[in-house]
Amino acid sequence: MREAKKIDGKPVTEQELRQFNLFRRLTDNELELIRVMVSREEYQANERVFEEKSEARKLYLVLEGRVSIKTKGDFGRREIVIDDAIPGEIFGWSAIAEPHTSTATVITMERSAFLTLDSQTLIDLFEKNPDIGYKVMAELALVISSRFRKVIGQFVSYI
Repeated sequence: MREAKKIDGKPVTEQELRQFNLFRRLTDNELELIRVMVSREEYQANERVFEEKSEARKLYLVLEGRVSIKTKGDFGRREIVIDDAIPGEIFGWSAIAEPHTSTATVITMERSAFLTLDSQTLIDLFEKNPDIGYKVMAELALVISSRFRKVIGQFVSYI
């Protein structure tokens, strides 16, 4: 696993953020508070973005490319694919949910570009602006629920 290539210079636009359901409930002013926190990162194909059980520090928004989200879990002997994330989708939600430990390994399937949000900065914003936190976390719950259903479906197919 390598450190991401940071992409500097190009500011993140409101339009880029609006493509993510995570922010669909936010007003323009609320979205602006998030927009100024966002960084850009780029990875080549077949690179590990992070490992399962590692400390989760960033929320990732897929701008370009595709990643595979995989887990072994606590008792697994083999890795299973939970989901893929494509442009407009997110991964790394563990960064903003206790205990801030990654629940999966994420690997790029092709060259990929992400918008990233530092978890502590985002959590601080949510604490100062509970309305923003509620709106984002309500959307995040939908992502987690969808991935949980996929894992349960895969688990049942192995029985």
